[in-house]
Amino acid sequence: MGQELHSGFRLSGAGIYCSDLDISGVGLISTADGTSANPSHSFDSDPNTGMHRVDADKLALVTGGSIALNIDNNQDVEVLNDLSGGSLYSSSTLTISGSNLICTGEGKVGIGTSAPTGKLHIVDPSYFGIRVTNSLGGSTSKYGTFTADQQNLAAEPEGFLLMGTWAEASRNRIAFGGSYNSRNAATELSFYTAANTTTRAGTERMTIKSDGKVGIGTTSPSEELEVVGTISGSEVYSGGGWTGTFTNGDANTVTVSGGVIISVA
Repeated sequence: MGQELHSGFRLSGAGIYCSDLDISGVGLISTADGTSANPSHSFDSDPNTGMHRVDADKLALVTGGSIALNIDNNQDVEVLNDLSGGSLYSSSTLTISGSNLICTGEGKVGIGTSAPTGKLHIVDPSYFGIRVTNSLGGSTSKYGTFTADQQNLAAEPEGFLLMGTWAEASRNRIAFGGSYNSRNAATELSFYTAANTTTRAGTERMTIKSDGKVGIGTTSPSEELEVVGTISGSEVYSGGGWTGTFTNGDANTVTVSGGVIISVA
């Protein structure tokens, strides 16, 4: 039978169990602080899960005898358990003020901004930006990668490399499109520019094909280097001592001997 109380009710010593407790009027239930192993408010079938008082104005939610959350009167929520095997949910916006991090209900993450406009939006007045490395060790080589998914993700789950970085004792190297053994390589590199800051997409100005041919002003080069447009330079040199003629942008015939321009007519 349920119990009905009309005044304060204090539990101490041995626990008192009831299936239905109704406090009417000005009611108060006071209990001992409890511990993580024995929370003061728990369940018959799960006695080490519940809540207890940690300190002044601080409440702990306990699961399995360990504190999962601490909540204080500053509206701070501290997650104690490792979330690597679980999740942290919010039905609207989740703000982690200590790290200046916000997760919106749309799944957007903002670092340094409370109004992210993309899936990840970083505002960093100190210009540190994003740093990628495989190690925080001292004098050791360090590597970082940026990877994209491929069209057939099931067949090629490793993706393909956008950019890789190598920091070694005598060089700092950036590789675009490949050179990392655990990622597939890009099959083509394209470079775009636009005439102004409001042009969408832009125009492809240079391309490097899968066979290594480079095109400037053309997207389908047929030679190792094919330029559609005018080339300006002081001389043309080939280690093999190339000799021949070609026509420049002014329709002049340029004669090359031994890899050096000897006349323009």
